[in-house]
Amino acid sequence: LEMPVIGLEAEFKVFLDDREIVPEEYWRTPSAFIERPLLKRTSKSSQLPTGGAVYFDGGVIEVVTPVIEIAPQCTARAVRSLWEQIGFIRQELDRWESRTGKRIRLQAFSAHVNISYEIPRAQRGRNRTIQKLAYLLTYLLPPPVIVAGANRRSTGIGVRPRRDRVEIT
Repeated sequence: LEMPVIGLEAEFKVFLDDREIVPEEYWRTPSAFIERPLLKRTSKSSQLPTGGAVYFDGGVIEVVTPVIEIAPQCTARAVRSLWEQIGFIRQELDRWESRTGKRIRLQAFSAHVNISYEIPRAQRGRNRTIQKLAYLLTYLLPPPVIVAGANRRSTGIGVRPRRDRVEIT
């Protein structure tokens, strides 16, 4: 990408008639409950008409935004985009419920913020790596997250260095 970008992800546990299920075991692919034809992105993910993507990941449904260039008000655009992706999935699940007579409930499981990170080759070094940035963020992020979230049931915050981005979960 030419510019730094941000993206959001939301993961949901799935309950069928009040029993937790593993979505990939029940449906195999998201196209089993989504009526519209979807563009396949990878073997596990499909492009949504709202611009993001949906896939099954380790027993949850994961919904992601498209990449959004970092600029003024980009976080508002990213959040709005995530709500559009989630709204689309919920609408499709509502339609599936009408067709099958079954009831689906989504339970929030996890959220991730992805921020692209690239250091020009000339500036890279032993003391300036994506791993060191992730380590630094583990010290900087918890206090504001604790204050903002105040969720007693949260299991914590994590920072994962990826090849070309940092994922905060």
